[in-house]
Amino acid sequence: MLKSVFLGLVQGLTEFLPVSSSGHLLLANSIMGRAPGAAFQEIAFLHLGTLLAVLFYFRKGLASLVIDFFRRGARPGGRSGSSARMTVVYLFIASIPAGIAGALAKDALDRIFAVNSVWISLFFIVNSVLLIGSDFIKEKSATLDGKKSFLIGAFQALAILPGVSRSGSTIGAGVLIGMTREKAVEFSFYMSIPAVLFGNLLVCDFNGSLLNVPMLVATVTAFLSGLAAISLLMLMVKKAKLRYFGFYTLAVAAINLFLI
Repeated sequence: MLKSVFLGLVQGLTEFLPVSSSGHLLLANSIMGRAPGAAFQEIAFLHLGTLLAVLFYFRKGLASLVIDFFRRGARPGGRSGSSARMTVVYLFIASIPAGIAGALAKDALDRIFAVNSVWISLFFIVNSVLLIGSDFIKEKSATLDGKKSFLIGAFQALAILPGVSRSGSTIGAGVLIGMTREKAVEFSFYMSIPAVLFGNLLVCDFNGSLLNVPMLVATVTAFLSGLAAISLLMLMVKKAKLRYFGFYTLAVAAINLFLI
């Protein structure tokens, strides 16, 4: 049970903080003496806990998006129905690269997740470069379109690799194409909803083997710690402090080299 709480904390904190939850879960299982390969479906299952955290934290914005989607005109002081519908279209476009990568690279991912290796350290270093670089990009207020959405989605596809953070790569991509940091964070988390949902349907074997009390405890822990992590990330992004997470993942890359 204590191991389940530990895994839930690792998932909840590292899923939203831009340090790669999948990479940390592999390291956590390695430290606990568990076979990394056995963790792949657990990782996908734990993502459901953090998915619920996103839905809860952004519930007002998501509810507004759904309501505006069916609106013909514009509500006073709010967005128009057409704007809301285009946002949904952009979210769909942004989800395409990760969907393709997840379907085509499933066997390769199984092999990557099967053992801790030097590749995990390399992926953590890639993550560090993305985070540190994003802090030095001047913030703009560019308008989102289909091409930019696809580009952000391509960075999300890169985050399938353990060690590369989904939130860090997509927020960094959003800032790179000229979005404000606040808008980039919002779009990044909205993107995570279909990515995590369909990703779980793709890789999970819902035969009841994971539906046990320890796994449920881990999932609830991931939900609660995920809420705390989102709040912290929102603060750090607004202050352009993602580079500190980049320095952290460089240290994790070095630690992993000693573990293998």
